[in-house]
Amino acid sequence: MQREQQNYVVYALIDPRNNEIRYIGITANPDRRLEEHSSGRGGNIPKRTWITELYELGLTPRMQLLETGLSLSTALEKENFLIQHYLNTGKDLVNLRLTPFLNHSTKQPVTRQDQQKKVKVRLDKLITDAGLRKSELARTTGIHEATIGRICRGQSVTRSTLQKIIDVIQIHLGRCIDIDMIEGITIID
Repeated sequence: MQREQQNYVVYALIDPRNNEIRYIGITANPDRRLEEHSSGRGGNIPKRTWITELYELGLTPRMQLLETGLSLSTALEKENFLIQHYLNTGKDLVNLRLTPFLNHSTKQPVTRQDQQKKVKVRLDKLITDAGLRKSELARTTGIHEATIGRICRGQSVTRSTLQKIIDVIQIHLGRCIDIDMIEGITIID
């Protein structure tokens, strides 16, 4: 059994105007992740709007590392906990995360009916929304680019291989992805 790498950090993006936390995320490369946030890539419109507003004022978000040396699974758990904690204390976060209790973009409780709805999305759309190219995803995951292309077109894939892809996409999107929400994927165990 391969040991999970302990190189992830949980971080906050801080608004320099008032030193308020506006975003919680995880990454294995803080410098690159801050550049990605600053570039406006990805599908998080509230975060992009906030960062654009800062740039128009000649400002940039500040990254503060909250916890370092974590495995991916531990980092995801801590990130989720901190998002919920900061929302509960009234922080105006721009994370796009849906927990069983609260929609982080609207900050409204999620109804049981909403929890049971399964939003479906295609894998190639997730890759695009994350601001990734398949070649970049292949380098990061160690999965051949052609294989990723075939998976996107519906070729059977093991759950562990798909999870490697999803783990990278989650980091770039800044939110959790449920494997069951991906349409057109045939998972074999």
